[in-house]
Amino acid sequence: MNSSVTKNAALAGVGVVAASLLLAGCGSSAPAAGDNADLQSNSTANSSSSSSAGANGTNGSAGADENVSNELKFPDAKADTGTYGDGTYTVSGQYGEHSASTLDVSVTVGAGKVTSVEVKPTTSSAISKKYGDDFVKAVSGEVVGKDLKDLKLSVVAGASWTTDAFNQALVNVRGEASVQASVQAGAQ
Repeated sequence: MNSSVTKNAALAGVGVVAASLLLAGCGSSAPAAGDNADLQSNSTANSSSSSSAGANGTNGSAGADENVSNELKFPDAKADTGTYGDGTYTVSGQYGEHSASTLDVSVTVGAGKVTSVEVKPTTSSAISKKYGDDFVKAVSGEVVGKDLKDLKLSVVAGASWTTDAFNQALVNVRGEASVQASVQAGAQ
């Protein structure tokens, strides 16, 4: 009977270990798949972020232990001359995990400065919607009145991936505004 008790105790121990391994991921601070169109700014503490990944590049803003990335898909940007024509420039692109969210950005430029900005993020994730809404409320204060040339934001309102997408949109806006400047110069 001693061997029977020992055998049952060993099997119970194996069961506890197996259950622990299966449940280990349940306490993860990482959002569930599909909720990653934005991550809290503290999730990027262990990451390297680069918006120079290209218009259709992937920007790894997730922590090293998370298997998610901010996939930016924007039109290829035109060349930036550094001289910008006045006007309103609009760009749309996708961002987030699997490029599941969209960002529509409209920037009005006057005398080389941003005079107004409209941003509309669209996502099906409740977490991403919260970050996008917070970004929309804060972004005007970060860009209006600033020179368009070399304008690049750090994380705004905790919305790291929305900020990355906005920065890529600014690259496109600079390209579009540069084209307008060269056309206006040729018309004079």
